[in-house]
Amino acid sequence: ADAAPGATAQRVASLGARHVGRGAWSPDGQELAFGETFVAVTERIPIRVVSVDGGETRILIEAEAEGANLDPEWSPDGSRIAMFSFRKSFDLYTVPLDGGSWTRLTTSPSYDTSNHEPAWSPDGTRIAYATVRNGRRDLRLVSATGGTPVVLTDDAAEDWTPTWSPDGTAIAFSTDRSGNFEIWVMPVEPR
Repeated sequence: ADAAPGATAQRVASLGARHVGRGAWSPDGQELAFGETFVAVTERIPIRVVSVDGGETRILIEAEAEGANLDPEWSPDGSRIAMFSFRKSFDLYTVPLDGGSWTRLTTSPSYDTSNHEPAWSPDGTRIAYATVRNGRRDLRLVSATGGTPVVLTDDAAEDWTPTWSPDGTAIAFSTDRSGNFEIWVMPVEPR
């Protein structure tokens, strides 16, 4: 798609010398949630939010005493954020925005395991994500309320950046299975 005629990019959030992570649009399109890059995984890094019109950033999800919060993604109904939080390992959590308790969805065995790129299913019942274990990046799927993650890919290639089809029956992802990075699509059992 082409940029709108005369369109220019504008800054909506800055943390000064800190690097912000990717922004995640709220379902109503009014805000962007984001984390930031870190030097040490034990840094206290909250999830912040900013209006797409710019303005002051505010903390949406406070960091715990020790640990970075990364890769926020709004639930389709806007009531929760899925994100990864470091507490001895990077695990996937959902956090209700009304102040309720966090739900831990994954239990990574160690610091050597990391999880990234959560993607909510269109109906908000499942979350696909990339996981790195033993130097390999594959895709997993877990219920948004918890349970045992399902292995979507288990390949020597790098599989990452899952994204759902609008009807929730397929997941597209980036992979280097052929030697070049390409987009592949796989069917997913409907709920």
